[in-house]
Amino acid sequence: STRICAKKLFNAFVQAPGTREGTGLGLFAVKQCAEMLRGACGARFKSGRTEAETDLDASPPAPKRARAEGMLAPKLASPPPSPAPSQAGAVFWVLVPFRLPSADSSEKSGGSSPSDGYRASPRSELRALPDAPPTIDEGSSATRRALVVEDSSPIRKMLKRLLEKNAFAVDEAGNGEIGLEKLRANTYDVCVMDFLMPIMDGVTCTRTFREWEKRHRPEAHTVIIGSSANADEVEIKSALDGNFDDFIGKPVTSSTLKDALRTAGLLEPAAPAAGS
Repeated sequence: STRICAKKLFNAFVQAPGTREGTGLGLFAVKQCAEMLRGACGARFKSGRTEAETDLDASPPAPKRARAEGMLAPKLASPPPSPAPSQAGAVFWVLVPFRLPSADSSEKSGGSSPSDGYRASPRSELRALPDAPPTIDEGSSATRRALVVEDSSPIRKMLKRLLEKNAFAVDEAGNGEIGLEKLRANTYDVCVMDFLMPIMDGVTCTRTFREWEKRHRPEAHTVIIGSSANADEVEIKSALDGNFDDFIGKPVTSSTLKDALRTAGLLEPAAPAAGS
């Protein structure tokens, strides 16, 4: 129903039934960014006679807190604008509190920068987060090659870091067509292939490459691990019975990826737990 969809809209990996592209992370990213900026976001829907509003944990900063931090108290039309009574649709809103530069800060700095007097950027908070795993330069300890074929840039970068952490030199492709070109032009030990992508999906890419591999590289076999957040059991079974070597669901974690690599013989078995 509209009300149920509204409550899940800003969650990670949520997509409308029948969606064949994307990852369901767009509005989740909007929510994360709004919260990092100490703001909030939401949506109001109308479908037929049903009206619903998102129920997010995030809320705009309280006026007292806003004043204490020298920010303008957030203001929004009350209630947030809704679709016209005779129409169906959705209205999305984002609130981000901000602070105007003070006269004192402008005088002290001579007005040299338009950002003088503003509250510290969220980037300063990001700098305090733990560093990402170090990447591996070409020619260093990376002993194997991997290809990540994924249309979502954040997921692609995350998979790249996980593989690099496990001593893989990693190439990237944003869709199946580019992935197919790279698979033909290079020899990889493993490829992590998204199922649903624009231009050419992962299933078509893998099937086409396997046919090419049999003719032009019969002595080699590239391990291809399928990945998807929406594939059903029939699609997964069909992929495994055909051209894929393994499947991992999204969100992909370091643990699930390592398990798939171990199954393929590309990582050493996990060390037994102490005392076992």
